[in-house]
Amino acid sequence: MKSRVLQLTSAHRWNDVRIYQKYAKTLAEQDYDVHVLAPLPDGETCNCDPGITVHVFPMPSSRIRRMLGALFLWRRVRRINPAIVHIHDPELLLTTYVLRMLGYKVIYDVHEDYPEKIREKGWIPRWMRGCVRLVFMGIESLSCRICSGVVAATDHIARRYHPGKTVVVRNYTMLNSAEKSSNEPHVSFVYAGVLSPLRGVREMLHAIELLDNDSVQLDIYGHFTDRKLRAWVSEYKTSANVNIHGWKERDEVIAHYSTSAAGLVLLHPTGTYTQSLPIKLFEYMASGLPVIASDFPYWRDIIESEQCGLMVDPLDTQAIADAMQWVMDNPDEAAEMGMRGRQAVADRYNWKSERKTLLALYQRVLLKSG
Repeated sequence: MKSRVLQLTSAHRWNDVRIYQKYAKTLAEQDYDVHVLAPLPDGETCNCDPGITVHVFPMPSSRIRRMLGALFLWRRVRRINPAIVHIHDPELLLTTYVLRMLGYKVIYDVHEDYPEKIREKGWIPRWMRGCVRLVFMGIESLSCRICSGVVAATDHIARRYHPGKTVVVRNYTMLNSAEKSSNEPHVSFVYAGVLSPLRGVREMLHAIELLDNDSVQLDIYGHFTDRKLRAWVSEYKTSANVNIHGWKERDEVIAHYSTSAAGLVLLHPTGTYTQSLPIKLFEYMASGLPVIASDFPYWRDIIESEQCGLMVDPLDTQAIADAMQWVMDNPDEAAEMGMRGRQAVADRYNWKSERKTLLALYQRVLLKSG
């Protein structure tokens, strides 16, 4: 009989790259009975792969509704009745107690350094962040004691958890079938991901303006998480050089990479981001794109050693514009950077190397009593 497992998220889309494209598909390939419980935005539909059952609920209309709703998702879990519940959001930690009482084994997936992230949350008053951080760390510590396993997205994150039950599953990508076009590419720079101030959206737009070249375009894919930034972009984006495409399916975004000059990953130097491994970095590389990235020591070990891109101060718009200009002025060298990046993903930074860790954890958790 197949072991039934559930990927549970209160915040991510049902087809999230880490949760669905990697975890769910990998487990289904290994003959697990895979279920995904996730929010579905209005107007969207889901078409799941063989071996995967997707259960959806309406995307919460606010952060508070999402957090409160997460407390009651255990009712939906009970109907699915899995052997393992793999939770992907910090607000789900409080449900671990109920899930364990119901007899389910729980795996906690830590996508980010959440205590550090709390320091950067603009919607939490600055004077409250320290207190909120301490409360969260206490809840997380108690919850992790009853979890059967913990998955961390980076080695830096993993250091906070018990080594006996923690594994690292990095955000390495699947090797894309779409390669950089061998034809002369459009002069287009691309960013794909969440649109927030700390992700460098303002700096990208300013850099394009500094180039003062009507033939250069900036293509941005993703959804806004900050209303003020959305309003600012609407007022600022008077140029046809900037295209805000909104959220698109992964395959559509990757198809655009083949005609782009370079991929941008210009996260600000916060405590969370300097130690992160953003999947967009590896997806650019997998598509044969040279990258223009924030000059963080953690990233430098990858980008400089593989010679697959340029590193800049993400707060220096002139430096970003200069890097874009270099890519346009040196197309052959830029193409070689892209090819080296793609080869590095094929050799090292790919999902194949991480899936073994995930599968080994599931086998260990299933065999563990209690």
